[in-house]
Amino acid sequence: MMNDCKNCYQRQIKLYRSLLDISIDEQKAIEEKDLNKLSSLLYKKREIIQKIEDIKKQTPSHTELDPEGSNLIKRIIKLIERIIIQDRKNESLFKESINQVFLELKHLERAKRARKSYKEFTQVNPHFLDQIR
Repeated sequence: MMNDCKNCYQRQIKLYRSLLDISIDEQKAIEEKDLNKLSSLLYKKREIIQKIEDIKKQTPSHTELDPEGSNLIKRIIKLIERIIIQDRKNESLFKESINQVFLELKHLERAKRARKSYKEFTQVNPHFLDQIR
């Protein structure tokens, strides 16, 4: 029974490592503004989280663990903490990216208005001053 529990924890550790790797890749996708890659990574992340949940349901519960089992749980906790830190960083980067897009849209809108205003005052049939129409 204890070996089943350890096996489940080891499988979870592998999946949590994959989640951490995906979170790091998400940061790169955000920095590169690659929304397709980001979407794909989020989908993979959701799949891994589902696998972890399935393993947790299969994991026998023990109130007392031997030192090896306790060590596995500590490793899981450390991985989760690292994932949370990375995800918070990604969230912050994503918010910055969204804010930058809104600023660029404002500048674009101002440029459109300026161009439209200027266009109203331009000559319809441009010609040189010394030419007769």
